[in-house]
Amino acid sequence: MSKETVELSEIISQISEAILIVAEDGTIRFANQAAENLFGKKRSALVGELFGFPIETEEDSELQIPRGKDLLFAEMRLVEFKWNEEEAYLVSLRDVTDRKRAEDLETRLLHADRLSSIGQLASGVAHEINNPATVVVGSLSLMEENLANIEEAFTALVNGEKDEGPMHQAMNDFNISRQFRDLRELTKSGRESMERITKITRELSTFSRVEKNEMEPVQINEVIDAASTMAANEIRHRATLVKKLGKIPVIAADRGKLGQIFINLLVNASHSIEAGAADKNFITITTRFEDEKILIRIQDTGCGIPKENLERIFEPFFTTKSREVGTGLGLAITAEIVNKHGGEIHVTSKENIGTCFEIILPARKIAAQKVKPKTKTKTLPKPDGSGRVLVIDDEKLICLTYKAFLKKENEVVTAISGQEALALLEKDQDFDVIICDLMMPKMDGAEVFKKVCERWPDLTKKFIFSSGGAFTSQMKDFVDCIDSIVLEKPVDFDYLMEVVRTVAAGQKPEPRA
Repeated sequence: MSKETVELSEIISQISEAILIVAEDGTIRFANQAAENLFGKKRSALVGELFGFPIETEEDSELQIPRGKDLLFAEMRLVEFKWNEEEAYLVSLRDVTDRKRAEDLETRLLHADRLSSIGQLASGVAHEINNPATVVVGSLSLMEENLANIEEAFTALVNGEKDEGPMHQAMNDFNISRQFRDLRELTKSGRESMERITKITRELSTFSRVEKNEMEPVQINEVIDAASTMAANEIRHRATLVKKLGKIPVIAADRGKLGQIFINLLVNASHSIEAGAADKNFITITTRFEDEKILIRIQDTGCGIPKENLERIFEPFFTTKSREVGTGLGLAITAEIVNKHGGEIHVTSKENIGTCFEIILPARKIAAQKVKPKTKTKTLPKPDGSGRVLVIDDEKLICLTYKAFLKKENEVVTAISGQEALALLEKDQDFDVIICDLMMPKMDGAEVFKKVCERWPDLTKKFIFSSGGAFTSQMKDFVDCIDSIVLEKPVDFDYLMEVVRTVAAGQKPEPRA
């Protein structure tokens, strides 16, 4: 080695960036101390190895350098020069791992923040869907009822007709009985489909409240059913979902966060299975109660988790998915939620066989709240139409739908704002029932109730509240402290009629299970 080469080696050794001398055949001829730190190998081990990365002199490039279980990032710049009278490359590698991780973290946090914003919007979207859904469900239910009445009346007329008159002829020519049957089927299908849509939006609204930290009595199996519905589209083309839900007690838990856990695990399970063989693959959910513990197991027949990744899957931001698919936060959040519930989460996996997650929640978390004994409410006869009902809702169509249903047994007065309702009550307080929407602009249901309580306290026992969801924290506090029943939109109108009869009779209605 020439004197110049020795001097150059000494200079390069002091540089903080990793420096390699690479021969034209790709062999490393020299490495400094910083290169040893970057590659995690002694310089003596690096010298003689192949560099292993493409050498492009025209522009800088970025390298991903595996080191044990970690992946480091380095920016590479190089120049051509002579080393010991041979053509070679001076390769400079700047470690940018910290910067890349910071950028990645920022991207993932922005993604997570975007998901959080979507979650907050979901509740409002559910509210906007549930209001018109109330009108659609109510209208279709009325159509079913009216069609049955019309068919009954038409059949009576036909049967009362002497000989085979024009009505008999119309019945035969137009096959009216079949048309009535088809119309009933269509309205029933429309109503059931709308109810399915609202069930999904209600579940979406529940799972959007993951930031609220609300502990309440929760039936785990119900949350699993809801999560299964939410994840169904991810699962159906990849696997058959099997639920083996045992008899388990109600626990005190955060419904939204538990829903997030189950959705995370179900979506992960579905992503571990290639699409196209749903009949040959399974995702199985099992629940049971034993030894004073609740056990939830989610097992799949997917590709499994490599052993080297298994111990890292609960680390924040660790993921094997692309950034477009996953943030690397799902399982970390899942583990944190389980821990906050005083539970444990375990995972077992075998490559090409499948993965099993098991969650254990302790019995000490079982709700110890006092349950009010159910009062036996007498079945009330239908009133003679003398009852008076005030309906308060900012959606005019909802007011009209309620009126169409309730007018069969009651006189119905409507108001499309809290202010209009109070103005009506100033002149006339003779109402047996007041149905009031909770979330209204300008003056919401809570404020209406407060004003009524101040001026006409006897009327507060006659309130029935309705809601399309999207509660504010203040509204939730209000609902928690009142004794009135709250009906979720879209309202089951048969149940609404039952509740109206009960309240009009001075009794307290039972919440529907």
